[in-house]
Amino acid sequence: MTEKPSLPSRLLTLAAAIVLAALALEGICRVFMPHWQDYDSGRFMRSVIVPNFGEVSTGMPEFDDYFAQKDGDFRVRVSINGFGLRNLQAVEFADERIWAVGDSVTFGWGVEADEMYSSIIARLAAKPTYNIASPGTDVCGYQALIARMPETFRPKAVIIGLVLENDVGHYEGCQKRAELTAAAKTTPEAGKAGLLGAKKWLTRYSALYNVLAVSIKRLDAIRDFMTKIGIISKSHDSKRSFDEGEIEIMTDKTAAEFVRLRSILPEATPLAVLIVPGRLEIRDDHPSFRKMRLMISAKLDAVGIKVIDPFEEFKKAGLAATHFAHDGHWNAPGHEIAGRAAADWIKSINID
Repeated sequence: MTEKPSLPSRLLTLAAAIVLAALALEGICRVFMPHWQDYDSGRFMRSVIVPNFGEVSTGMPEFDDYFAQKDGDFRVRVSINGFGLRNLQAVEFADERIWAVGDSVTFGWGVEADEMYSSIIARLAAKPTYNIASPGTDVCGYQALIARMPETFRPKAVIIGLVLENDVGHYEGCQKRAELTAAAKTTPEAGKAGLLGAKKWLTRYSALYNVLAVSIKRLDAIRDFMTKIGIISKSHDSKRSFDEGEIEIMTDKTAAEFVRLRSILPEATPLAVLIVPGRLEIRDDHPSFRKMRLMISAKLDAVGIKVIDPFEEFKKAGLAATHFAHDGHWNAPGHEIAGRAAADWIKSINID
């Protein structure tokens, strides 16, 4: 009589079968979903060290491919030049142009290059612009991005996109952060663990994972269930929380870093801050974001920095009309509103 396989042997056979099936499905997905890597933003981002300013993200030089969002909000072409910026022209063309500096909003996350607000400014003001943006950074990063530009360059004007949801904070001095960054680079870096790290790894290396993730996110019933149990974030649900009493301190510190940023620019360079309003204020008249917007505007004005605040136009148009359905960034109409407001300022200062 044939001897029955032992439990460990059966488990090993089952595990091998699962691995082989997963590998087969991975191969099939790569054949039938050739654009599976479009969902990985890490393909076009890198980190660099700017002397005296610390670490900042830039684009991957010479990247030219598509980037998509799993929910289906967008699929756009992202072209990065040799200097790591989202411009078709080389960095040499940035001299004597209007610089648009910011994070992922200014970068044009989810929109085509000709839909970015920097492109809208160029079209409406009839003045050439240059996009100097880094997804995931803040006011310290904006200083680093400006300092990284060739030293002899002289911008005609500079517009900084200030994202209220991320950029107004407890800055303890960007110089201090740069020193801490340099010190951290001398110690071994711990690996990124946890669910977020696993998701990033799978997004980059597994077509099967991307097929499953896209399918789940586009099926309303499954998406609603996963949102309810906390695996997927709610659309336009701000992850940031703060005590309203902190707002005055945060706006003071943020305004102080803008004064430092201005000192990096050539003397007398026209400088403006373009407010990126909080989504919760646009949709719900959230009092904390309203207070933050008005307070940072007043403090920047007090130190002689121009504020461009397109909130009323965003409020009039509505959140759904100006932002992607699931992603928190502006869509093309949102960039149009911001670009129009910034272009009006450019026309008002009569630069050559």
